[in-house]
Amino acid sequence: MASTSSLDQNKLAEIRNRVEAVLFAGGDKMDLEQISRMARVYESDYVLEALKLLEKDYGEKTSSFHLVNEDNKWKFHVKSKYLNIAKRLGVKTEMSKTIIETLAVVAWKVPVKQSDVIAIRTNKAYDHLAELEKAGFITRQRYGKTKLIKLGKRFFDYFEIDEHMMKKLVDRAAKRAEEMEAQKEAEQEVETAEAEKSQVEDGEQETEKPKENIVPAVEEPESPEEPIEEEPGEAAEPEDPEKKGE
Repeated sequence: MASTSSLDQNKLAEIRNRVEAVLFAGGDKMDLEQISRMARVYESDYVLEALKLLEKDYGEKTSSFHLVNEDNKWKFHVKSKYLNIAKRLGVKTEMSKTIIETLAVVAWKVPVKQSDVIAIRTNKAYDHLAELEKAGFITRQRYGKTKLIKLGKRFFDYFEIDEHMMKKLVDRAAKRAEEMEAQKEAEQEVETAEAEKSQVEDGEQETEKPKENIVPAVEEPESPEEPIEEEPGEAAEPEDPEKKGE
């Protein structure tokens, strides 16, 4: 590894600024390779020296942050002296990029149904929304089978949205809420109409059900009585005329 004196100091100063920006923007712990890639500096000697300079500078100057190296992963932390302020704000010092992206979807579409946010951000957004609600960035209330999400007061405080912009957002949210309510009523009317139509069709099918064809029983005609058949030997003998005269 090259010594500090052998490094180009002007180049090192520029790389220091790049590394500082990456660490602030990234938020999460990063190793040397990640920092180099994001800063687009592929000379590890310069990146490592820049990290050491930042660690020293933030440790000495009157700043609320200091740079911490844990298991060769670097990250800016709020100094313990100022942690209570961060806690009072109710804002976690670490908010992942994915949570911020979920919050951005909410802010753009507010008020928005939770089911719509999940459709855009997938099921992982359930955890994001729970964290955002806990931190006060959003509020949620029951809305039919889902929940309706609105921005909380801490959203406006944290992002320092001025009164004029806040009014615009509130007005847009109110208009959006009216549109959603009208849409909800329309959907309910459609569901009711479809249910009534289904009941009518079921009734008609029951009425139009063909009756079973009952075939009346046909009485068989009585057959004429057959003459009693006499055996040939059993026929009555004709009376003898001579015997009759006697």
